[in-house]
Amino acid sequence: MADDPFAPTADPARYVRRDACERALAELIRALGRSRGPVALTGPPGLGKTLLLRVLAERLRGCACPVHLPYPALAASDLCAWALKELRIPGDGDPEAAVVAAARRARRPIVLLVDEASLLPLATARRLAHLCAASRGALRVVAAASDAAGTSAVVAALGPELQEVRFHRPMSPSETACYVRERLARSGAAPALQAPFDPLAVARLHGESGGVPRRLHQLASQMLLGAHPAAGEALSARPPRP
Repeated sequence: MADDPFAPTADPARYVRRDACERALAELIRALGRSRGPVALTGPPGLGKTLLLRVLAERLRGCACPVHLPYPALAASDLCAWALKELRIPGDGDPEAAVVAAARRARRPIVLLVDEASLLPLATARRLAHLCAASRGALRVVAAASDAAGTSAVVAALGPELQEVRFHRPMSPSETACYVRERLARSGAAPALQAPFDPLAVARLHGESGGVPRRLHQLASQMLLGAHPAAGEALSARPPRP
């Protein structure tokens, strides 16, 4: 299939608005404005925190310099070196000092968006919190972490100034239906591919996925390939074409 509308992606162009996502984004932006400490976006896996980080980066442009860091299991100096490379700032010497200095010089805050932050080494988390404080608000950190065994320790290591935003609400049946329609429409899927996603099939997809986007993507992709029972039922329920 040339363009699976339900393929895993963190492309902001595939973002479908819903109340829980918009509230989380608004809370993240408010948290960045309220305090100089790190911000954590936490919640169950599969709800789309990585995509929210990408959307947040788009919304911060113009008032901040967002840098997406997808590989968290590194020392703080390595993460800072990565950030300098993304910002196209020379990083000779100490990358941590260079990031703080660059943030202080910049007219807009530098915001490090750390994905899969449950994998952050505790020493790295503590160091990032220290760098935020040393920059006096010029350097900010937003860490997205799924609920996991090590997440609470990472959140604690990010320091007492941390503000946590919980993102835990799955999609409702009506949101799932809107989500499926939007993803199909934006992909330019042919009518023949969209046809199986009638209200009955979408309701079944919602029930089986629990409204969790990651699981919905898996089931809907299988349905497109004819591997999901809902596809056969939806197609067999339709009258034959003349």
